[in-house]
Amino acid sequence: MRKHLLKIKQICSNTRFNVALAPYTTFRIGGKAWALCEAVNLKELRELVAYLNTEHIPYFVLGNGSNILVSDSGFRGVVIRLKGEFEKLNSKKDGLIIAGAGVSISRLLRYCVENGLGGLEFLAGIPGTVGGALFMNAGAFGGEIADKVAEVMIVNPSGDVILKERKELNFSYRKMHLNKGSIITSASFSLEACNKEEIKNRISFYIQRKKQSQPVNCLSAGCVFKNPEGDYAGALIEKAGLKGKRIGDAIVSEIHANFIINKGNSSASDVMALINLIKNKVKAKDGIELEPEIQFLGFD
Repeated sequence: MRKHLLKIKQICSNTRFNVALAPYTTFRIGGKAWALCEAVNLKELRELVAYLNTEHIPYFVLGNGSNILVSDSGFRGVVIRLKGEFEKLNSKKDGLIIAGAGVSISRLLRYCVENGLGGLEFLAGIPGTVGGALFMNAGAFGGEIADKVAEVMIVNPSGDVILKERKELNFSYRKMHLNKGSIITSASFSLEACNKEEIKNRISFYIQRKKQSQPVNCLSAGCVFKNPEGDYAGALIEKAGLKGKRIGDAIVSEIHANFIINKGNSSASDVMALINLIKNKVKAKDGIELEPEIQFLGFD
């Protein structure tokens, strides 16, 4: 593995080895990765992805870490973070905003306000990046990010760059369907000219709604389960009597039952045990198989 790590360092100079991942996640949970690479331009990313795939080295793209549970034993592979040119934002006269995959949702919304472009306000309060939001087809309050996408740029496992228009993209509930190993690098969004104060007011309204109904200031990974068709995961979990249920330092939120909170010293195994308990209890009570919305990294 040493020769691979040296080669990775040559390709991506901003690479560190044996890096703890917990600080890079909103759960603040997880072990170490073999390597953490911060790719700052397309050339670096293309070379890195092509090499990792040629050598069959596992890799994972990590944004703000807001929708992930990392194993206590970490990840025996390379974690990629998109920095530099992947954090750029610009707009065109026809209402298009072009955003790098590493741009945070909060920064994207500030840019929308500054440029008087509306349509993405429903994303307010989502602590992720553009790339992560696209990959998970993030949504709230009846909107999904897929609704506003015009084009997405992708690097495939061979390191080739592909630009796909909206009609060529396959989205479903909380998912963008990509070939395994592909990485979103940027996207353009088709938005509408709008009064800046109106955009700000809608953003404030959505953030306030979330503060009232979600544990926004706690260590969590957001909603743990997808909503089953015609129902709500939080309501089903609450109905199963699991609000406040605790395993170790992981607890089902008293505010919103579809959130699991790290009270400070939770392990990934605590959270996973709670996830499995929830699934089993809801299945036994209502016959519904809850599907996780969060991603799992480093688990067998």
